[in-house]
Amino acid sequence: MKQLYSQKKRVGYTDLIDQVFAIIDSRIQYLEYENDQMLRGCFDGPAPSDTEQTDSKPSGSGGIVHHFDTFMAHARDIGRSLKLLFFLRTHLLRENARIVLDLLTNNRYLKYNEEHLGFLLQLGRWN
Repeated sequence: MKQLYSQKKRVGYTDLIDQVFAIIDSRIQYLEYENDQMLRGCFDGPAPSDTEQTDSKPSGSGGIVHHFDTFMAHARDIGRSLKLLFFLRTHLLRENARIVLDLLTNNRYLKYNEEHLGFLLQLGRWN
């Protein structure tokens, strides 16, 4: 009977790890899609015509600069999120799967840097 309980417990951990991997992979896929959509939006604007003078300042240059700044800020945020998600996926173990799941809830992992996440995951291994 005790062996059967132990097997169920291990299966539960395996299922949890699979679920956490799936959540992380899904978020990575979504962030990559979001980044791709943002990048496409930057290049979907109208192409300059041949009759425009190349040495004149475009009338909408302020909008272009603002759009570029917005894109760069968004890309920086997505890059940081992806980096942390890859870190969590790389360091996911049976012993810390619950902590990783908790960090993924409401994007709590974004409050930490890699060093702090590593410390939290190490604590999870010892509990």
